Amino acid sequence: MGSSLSKTLHGIGWGGLSTVVNVLFQLVFMAVMARLLDPVHFGLIAIANVMLRFLTYFAQLGVGPALIQKPELIDGDVRAALSVSLSISALCTVIAIVAAPFIADYFVMPMLAPVIQALSVNFLLGGLSAVSLSLLRREMRFKHIAIIESSAYVVGYGLVGITLAYFGFGVWALVGAVLSQSTLSASLAYLFSRHEFGWRHHKQQRVHFFKFGARYSLIGFIEFLSGSLDSLIIGKFFGTAAAGIYGRASLLSNLPVQQPANIITRALFPVISRLGDQRQIASLQISVLVLGSYAFAITLGMIAAAPDIVSVLLGDKWLEAIPILQILALAVAPQYLSHLVGVTLDAMGALKPKLRIQAGVLALQIAAFVLLLPYGVLGIAGAIVLAEWTRFILMTGVIIRLLHPPMHEFRLILTVMLLAGLSSFGLIWLAAHALPPEVPRWLHLLLEIIAGGVALVGVSWVSRKALSRLPVVGELARRLPRLGRFIPASKLN
Repeated sequence: MGSSLSKTLHGIGWGGLSTVVNVLFQLVFMAVMARLLDPVHFGLIAIANVMLRFLTYFAQLGVGPALIQKPELIDGDVRAALSVSLSISALCTVIAIVAAPFIADYFVMPMLAPVIQALSVNFLLGGLSAVSLSLLRREMRFKHIAIIESSAYVVGYGLVGITLAYFGFGVWALVGAVLSQSTLSASLAYLFSRHEFGWRHHKQQRVHFFKFGARYSLIGFIEFLSGSLDSLIIGKFFGTAAAGIYGRASLLSNLPVQQPANIITRALFPVISRLGDQRQIASLQISVLVLGSYAFAITLGMIAAAPDIVSVLLGDKWLEAIPILQILALAVAPQYLSHLVGVTLDAMGALKPKLRIQAGVLALQIAAFVLLLPYGVLGIAGAIVLAEWTRFILMTGVIIRLLHPPMHEFRLILTVMLLAGLSSFGLIWLAAHALPPEVPRWLHLLLEIIAGGVALVGVSWVSRKALSRLPVVGELARRLPRLGRFIPASKLN
């Protein structure tokens, strides 16, 4: 258990540093760009991204996960992966360019066509970087991955995007930011992992990537549909401004949790791919405990702090996003916990049950959209909450059936997660009403952030004795002296 936990913690540590940098800059960039650009600009990009993501899940055909999961790489495997990745990416680029005018006509948005065509270049950039980034993850070189992600976002997206927005490029500032980020990411990835370029390989090697990647991509495509239909429906029935407001609310609800979740899942996948059931349970338990407690605390607290979050980060012209943010926040924790369980299923090669769940949830979500469409944008947000909680329950049932974790340990982890969320909501609600309205909004928000932190630390302290009964927590406490001082010593023997 020790080696697997060390590798997971090493990945989480470097990923955590990258996340701190990215989130801080993302908040700054969001605040600046929201004031330099209009909701219509963000709405165009939101719809364009949704349409392009129809192809994204097939663009590299699961080459990255297939490279990471393959027990042993032999001569020709990297070349086979690169050939598959670039070929499919080039095909997706052509399809996007040809389809763009038809998509623009359907949405009655003339500017959508050139935006989609420009962003389609991202497929080729992704095809180039997929192999390098996957090799870095396979080798667990998390430090280099953190450098790539932070540098590409801060320099490639942030500085380029703000500069273009300042000089009045409108929606093209967002397009330029995305493309420059991808270009810098691809360049740095190859600099750190200089694999050979070439096409020579055996047919069986190519077939391996197609076979694993086809099922993996199909699952990803269904997940994409489930996560993107809301934006398409809002853009079609309520217009680009509504799509822009909804997109900003969705981004705000996901922003504090998305990066930590990505860190854990990226560190977890290459580790779990090489472990047995008991160690898989241990790694999954600690990941769910950490991510779940944090996610529930952040998102339930966000419901109470939503007016101040929108006012401070986006400005007064985005106030319609407040109730949307409050509803969508209810879906974030189950969404990322489901993703965490899904990564475990991928690493175990258990793709069939995952495929069935994703298809079933998609059908449920479509039905909910139809029923709740008369309630407008808020109804669409409510359908997302229903779908994500259903997915979480079904995913949890599958992983319990496959790994058979001790149920008392599962109930303890779930209790701590929910307690963290409810405590955070209560303290932040009190903080939100502690200061009079004339006090600046930023001061309100600062007090609410502090209150949320106090709630999370308080729950951790209160639950430490109970958590010490988990074998994985005891193992970590023995390996990490600081945690060992936090966990009661009598429980570590």
